[in-house]
Amino acid sequence: MAVSNYQIKPLDSNNYVTRSTDIRFLLHEKNCFDIVNGKESAPEDKEENKRDLRDFNVRQRLALSILYLNITTEYRSIIEKVTDPAEAWKLLRDKFRPDNRSHHMQLFSEFFQCRIEQNERVNIFSTRIKRISYQLEAVGKPITRISVINC
Repeated sequence: MAVSNYQIKPLDSNNYVTRSTDIRFLLHEKNCFDIVNGKESAPEDKEENKRDLRDFNVRQRLALSILYLNITTEYRSIIEKVTDPAEAWKLLRDKFRPDNRSHHMQLFSEFFQCRIEQNERVNIFSTRIKRISYQLEAVGKPITRISVINC
């Protein structure tokens, strides 16, 4: 397996949204994200599934290691006794995801005040808009046609 050399800032009290996206893509690369989001579970422990079960267990341990090692040391205790990466992912989300009205309003405001800058390419501008939109989705407040009309 090739060694990846990514610069992902460890999770702290202020960077959950961007950090969770970075980790999600790293877990996708390692073929572990479906385990973390609960879409993949261990195959039955039968003789014909031994190889698949061993592969699943390796990827499950890798996913948990990625989650644990990408947290600042002061917060690692939140998941250090957890053995299921899906549970660890949920714990981290519940502890760190900004989930308050002022944060939502700040993101909505940033979205609606976003303007194309002089000499800015349209694709760069659209990337800024998408980033804000993804952040709103991550906190459970996606931009919809209704939210645009109601603001």
